[in-house]
Amino acid sequence: MPWLNNDVEAAENIAYRKSLELLLEHTRKVQNAVRELMIATTSFVSGKADKVKEHYQKVSAIEEEADSIKLELLDQLTRSAPSFLYREDFLRLVTTVDEIAELAQSAIRLMSKILEKKWLPKPEVGAKLTQLSEALYASYEKLRNAIFAIASDPRRALRLVVDVHISESEIDELYGDADISLLENCTSLPVILTTRDLIHLFETIADLIEDASDDARVLALHRVA
Repeated sequence: MPWLNNDVEAAENIAYRKSLELLLEHTRKVQNAVRELMIATTSFVSGKADKVKEHYQKVSAIEEEADSIKLELLDQLTRSAPSFLYREDFLRLVTTVDEIAELAQSAIRLMSKILEKKWLPKPEVGAKLTQLSEALYASYEKLRNAIFAIASDPRRALRLVVDVHISESEIDELYGDADISLLENCTSLPVILTTRDLIHLFETIADLIEDASDDARVLALHRVA
């Protein structure tokens, strides 16, 4: 019956729009977490322990808010029409983006622990960490732009995904530079090990941003097809 097909199509369109709205809200919230990580890194390399603790409290609140939006999206996907084609694609993307907020929180927590132990790396290493955090934020901005373009201009979203991949390659170089700088300038084993863990967290966030861009590409391709 044609009217039944129309009802199903209308339900799918409503589910898609609502899911996309929640996805964009979640993406915007996680951007705040990545921004907090960048600012916290500046405080960390300056040895400002109290400031880093403040950033940890802020990013923890942001992460909880992002979690709440993610759960609302999951509920929306569960209640959407059974034939809703993009359920799994939305799920993959929001889950990956949410991990970015979780790791930003973990990175700032580690910064706080390092400062408590007075294991701050040398300024040369701190400069590399600052570069990394700024590059991470710039890369996430590209991801955000790609996700936001899915609804309005999916072809542009596909082009923006390429920019995310390019930025991830640049971050790989910064990651290697930071690792070498750490070995060249630090002799304390606790400093080397904890700072390397921090650098690795940054690299993992960069990988997640790239993974999320691939998930965004899939959603954009659905719109182009």
